[in-house]
Amino acid sequence: MQLQEDWLMRQINSMAQAIAKAIFGREEPEYLPDGEFPETDPLHGRLLDLLDQRQINEAENLLFEQASEDDIAYLLVAADFYDRLGRMSAQELEEADFSHEEAVQGLRDFAGRFGVDFLNAE
Repeated sequence: MQLQEDWLMRQINSMAQAIAKAIFGREEPEYLPDGEFPETDPLHGRLLDLLDQRQINEAENLLFEQASEDDIAYLLVAADFYDRLGRMSAQELEEADFSHEEAVQGLRDFAGRFGVDFLNAE
């Protein structure tokens, strides 16, 4: 079971890095509220607050509800969000009623909203 969890964690992080590199030309999917994308800063901050409170389902729902497909910056917010989930242990996610499998699917679904389908290769 640990091997599968490690694999899923690496898959999430690899997918998030692929988005950062291919779409934003960045090495890491870290979103920095530095003024580059001011319209997405409030959502990112709220997601971090919810993650700190281990309200992961609520955070994911908020991400999908508030993101606009008209602004690619939301994809970077999502890559950062899912990358953070990928770094959490299976136990941490389970305690929040979430899983790495859900994170993989969520990232694929979110990226698909922006026409990013290279993550769907199994």
